[in-house]
Amino acid sequence: MKISTLSDIAARVLPTVAREPMVLTAGSSRSAMRAMPAELFGVRLRQSTEQTCGAMSLFMATLEVLPGYRESFRSLAANRSELAQAIAHSESSMYQRARRSALGLFSWPAAFGTPPWGLARELTKLWNANHESAVQYRSIPVPSDPEVVRGVLMWAYHANRHGLPVALYTGNDLESGVVNAVPRHVVLAMPQVAEAPSVTQGNSQAEPLLRIYDPASGFIYPLAIESLIEGTQAFAALGNWKRVVWALLPEPQR
Repeated sequence: MKISTLSDIAARVLPTVAREPMVLTAGSSRSAMRAMPAELFGVRLRQSTEQTCGAMSLFMATLEVLPGYRESFRSLAANRSELAQAIAHSESSMYQRARRSALGLFSWPAAFGTPPWGLARELTKLWNANHESAVQYRSIPVPSDPEVVRGVLMWAYHANRHGLPVALYTGNDLESGVVNAVPRHVVLAMPQVAEAPSVTQGNSQAEPLLRIYDPASGFIYPLAIESLIEGTQAFAALGNWKRVVWALLPEPQR
């Protein structure tokens, strides 16, 4: 499978959904287009350290995928301080799990954040433990080629429509230096089973949107896929980075 064919096969590798996406026209309500705070019983879901964006993305994915996980925190809702501590404890535990054995017998160094293959392993385990339809999350570097970027993001879009979260590593391009071109931050394209939003202006063709959780700000942002193709503009949804440089894409297992 060539990475350049992702846009062609994204709709085929997952089951067909017999439901049309919601379209926001120029005259319709645009409330779905606004950034919304990500909260758990009133506590903002933000990473507690500079290194734990991947862990908080995994925490958010668990809230979305694991039945009852959100409710397991309800008993602490009356005490936000205790709830915040419980969330931080879960973040730390998930950070350790995602780094464990990432270097064979050794864990990935804590100072370097969450390795993509470690997070892919944890997302695979999370989904397969709670669903009959097994998937394998593939850890894929994303070059700056526009068609490849479009294919990767459309794969994420179709996965989201089927309830699968997709972790995206963000950064810049080589023109801004090698250090910035490597993965610098992790965000989560969130499931959108109830409705798959898109937006159109006037008579133009509808554009699919991703709902992106940014653990740095603790907000969920709607973002049109086409706005991410060229990678020339920094977005708050990407942690103020310009482009997706790595993606964890779920592939059905037969």
